[in-house]
Amino acid sequence: MIAFPDHLAEHTATSGRATNRSSGRAGEILASYYLERCGMPCSIVDRFGTDIWARGPGGQYFSVEVKSARAQPVLPDSYVFSIRNKKADQFVLICFDNSLIRILERDALMRLCPAGSFRRKGSYFTEELMWEDLSRLKAAYS
Repeated sequence: MIAFPDHLAEHTATSGRATNRSSGRAGEILASYYLERCGMPCSIVDRFGTDIWARGPGGQYFSVEVKSARAQPVLPDSYVFSIRNKKADQFVLICFDNSLIRILERDALMRLCPAGSFRRKGSYFTEELMWEDLSRLKAAYS
């Protein structure tokens, strides 16, 4: 896997908002890439608590919210995801340190994240688990 470029994920006091927006867009593009690669056409929309509209192999549309994180020096090998809006059908979590994703359906996310944020270790993001999630998602919408 190709790691997300460090210079695109910097966060500073002067450029934090623009950089967060750029990182968010990069995450949406990466999530769309993986979904499209698995035969699920996507459109990045950024509307109504949804980042992506995707169409499953069976023709059913579903909404996707993308959240991304990088390991922080204070919590090495930990990724913290803040999720306030829980309206989407599916949630894609992106680890920018290795460009891998995980996918959670809304009900699973609600169990993990009732308070608005949760943490995952780096071992949660593996290529094998990512492809299992994508296969499960594809099967759910076939």
